[in-house]
Amino acid sequence: MLFLYVTSNMICVVPFSTTYFIQYYYYLNNPSSAIATVFQFFRLLVNVSYGTSFYVYTLGTPFYRDELFKLFKRIRHRLHRHEDSTVDIHRHQVVREAGD
Repeated sequence: MLFLYVTSNMICVVPFSTTYFIQYYYYLNNPSSAIATVFQFFRLLVNVSYGTSFYVYTLGTPFYRDELFKLFKRIRHRLHRHEDSTVDIHRHQVVREAGD
C-alpha cells in the first residue's frame, strides 16, 4: 500500500517540481506556449495526486474493495444485457424485413 502511494505521488509530483524548478532557474517570465502547456499539464497531475492518495487508502480496505468489485460486476452485467437486447432488436428487424 505504501509503495503504491509513494509511486503515485512521485509520478504526479516530480514532473511538476522539475518544470517549476526549470522555470524558476531560467527566469522564464514569459515562457513559450509549449512550455506553459506542459507546465499546466504537470500542474494537473499534482491535483490528481490528492485524489489518488484517497483512492489508494480507500481501496486498501477490504469492504470498499469488495464493493468496487460488485459495482464492476453490475456494470458488466448491464452492458452484457444491453448488448443482448440490441442483438434481439436487430434480429427482429431482419426477420420483419424478410417477411415483407
